[in-house]
Amino acid sequence: MTPRRHLSARRRVELMLPSLIALRLALVLIPVGDAERRAVDTAKDVFDATAMEVVDDLPATEAGALRSRGIRLRAWLLDRYAAQRRGGLTVLQAFTLWLDDLRRREIIHINDGCAFLTHWDDLADGILRHPDNVEGLQRGQRSATKMAAEWRRLLEGQGYYRTG
Repeated sequence: MTPRRHLSARRRVELMLPSLIALRLALVLIPVGDAERRAVDTAKDVFDATAMEVVDDLPATEAGALRSRGIRLRAWLLDRYAAQRRGGLTVLQAFTLWLDDLRRREIIHINDGCAFLTHWDDLADGILRHPDNVEGLQRGQRSATKMAAEWRRLLEGQGYYRTG
């Protein structure tokens, strides 16, 4: 446990959100019984641990409240696309683009080779390489790019991930 008292509640949620989104996408996009299920279960544990790492120095009630806040934010962001019947592959691509944007702008730092990225890359590659998904990915690239930009705008509008 590393003390992180200097982090605001908002910043902790910002750091938690990518793991919470990755967790949800992994659970939704890989069917139960699929050969990849064991990898999903392992990734789920990694994503959950990564999300909770930013609150592990807080009392359990405060950590739980911040996790709940992160889950509500995730639901607020992702549920709009479920309602629009956007494809899961498009959301997966948008997440990857959004995460790359956060890293590129140095809003969040995720070290190459860390457990989160290793498991996310493995899961995403498995989904993206599936023959049924290749055509859908090509068709959805423009939509995913727009969606990633919309995520940035929506989250910044709520006060998250602002740069200045």
